[in-house]
Amino acid sequence: MIRPVALFALLTLGACQQSSLVDLMPQDPSPDGQACREEALNDPDVRRIRRSNVSDNTSQQFIVQRELEEALPRAYRACMLRRGATPAGGVERLRRRPGL
Repeated sequence: MIRPVALFALLTLGACQQSSLVDLMPQDPSPDGQACREEALNDPDVRRIRRSNVSDNTSQQFIVQRELEEALPRAYRACMLRRGATPAGGVERLRRRPGL
C-alpha cells in the first residue's frame, strides 16, 4: 500500500512542478503560443536544468529556479520568433543579481 501512495505523491509533485513552469511563460492562448510553451518545456537547456538533482541543497535550489526563470522565457521567445509570431528586437529582459 505504501508504494501506490508514494507513486501518487511523486506524480502530484511532478504535476505541481509542471504547472509552476508554465506560469513562467506568457499565457498566450494562440496556437503559436501553445506550441511554443510545449517546445520551451522540451528545450534541451530547460530539460538539463530540470534534471539537476539539488533536492537537499537549498542554495542550489534557488540557483536552479533562477536559471529556469531565465531559460524558459528565452526558449519561448526564440520559438515565437522562429514562427514569426513576435516581432524581432526589443529590450533585453532585466536579470536579477545573485543574492537579492
